[in-house]
Amino acid sequence: MPFTAAAAGTTGLTAGGALAANIAVTAAVLGAVSSANVASQQAKNQSAIAEANAEQSTEEARLRKVAGQEKQRILLEERRRILSSNRARFGKSGVVFEGSPLIVQQEAARNLTNNAATEAFNTELGIRGAEREAQISLLRGKSARTTGKLRAGQALFTGGTQIAQTGLQVELAKNA
Repeated sequence: MPFTAAAAGTTGLTAGGALAANIAVTAAVLGAVSSANVASQQAKNQSAIAEANAEQSTEEARLRKVAGQEKQRILLEERRRILSSNRARFGKSGVVFEGSPLIVQQEAARNLTNNAATEAFNTELGIRGAEREAQISLLRGKSARTTGKLRAGQALFTGGTQIAQTGLQVELAKNA
């Protein structure tokens, strides 16, 4: 028969029975404290991982912003350069910016501006996604800490229950 708190309590009040009851209580206390410590450490580890993920997502958002701003700057500079070049070529050839040449130039400007606006929009989506991921990671860390506290409390409560059962069985054995 395996050694349990219940088995210790049924051995009676002999010296060996009292010793067995004390051992059972000690084992229950140590088991409860050990389980609580494990739950607490697991929560700390999960929380640390979640916080590291949040930091990484925050850094990703920052890098996306920097890269997006640079890409937009390049696109707008390219727009300025292309439009300037077109005006110079048209002017050199004697074409006046009226009618079709003007429409072509306006369409080119509109397309180049739309490219920059699309890049800005995509950059903003990427930044928001990374920031949202950082927030989710922080919430996961907070949840892990809360879960760890609950599991530690549960382990201590279970240990307390085992101790109470052992004490009850010892008392029952005294009265038998």
